[in-house]
Amino acid sequence: VEHAGRVTCVFCARREGARDLALFVGYMDGHVRQWDMRTATVTRTFMRGHKPDAVMSLTVGKGRLYTGYSSGKIKIWDTMPPPIDAEHPEKVQAKEVTKTQKNMIDVEGHLDGVLGMALCENLLMSHSEDKS
Repeated sequence: VEHAGRVTCVFCARREGARDLALFVGYMDGHVRQWDMRTATVTRTFMRGHKPDAVMSLTVGKGRLYTGYSSGKIKIWDTMPPPIDAEHPEKVQAKEVTKTQKNMIDVEGHLDGVLGMALCENLLMSHSEDKS
């Protein structure tokens, strides 16, 4: 499986209601790519923005992707697919494959890099190089 840049973290998840596994891969350049494990293709890219900020940790749950960065920021992304148009399902599928996701919520998480995160029910817990 090809990738661009240095990999910093990975997380394997099954989308709610789906049979196939997805692999979420974080990179030094701040991007996260969602890979389809069955076809070994990138289905979505989550972009950090213009300023380089390495993805140091990530977790997935409740239809969301949570990413922690070297800057101490935490971002929350929507991972649910767009609704399917019954008359033209191929158009929605094409959009999902090429779609670059924008984040939903920015959180001022820590003063230094976010080393790890865990989702417990609706509570996101994180720890950082700033010892918090």
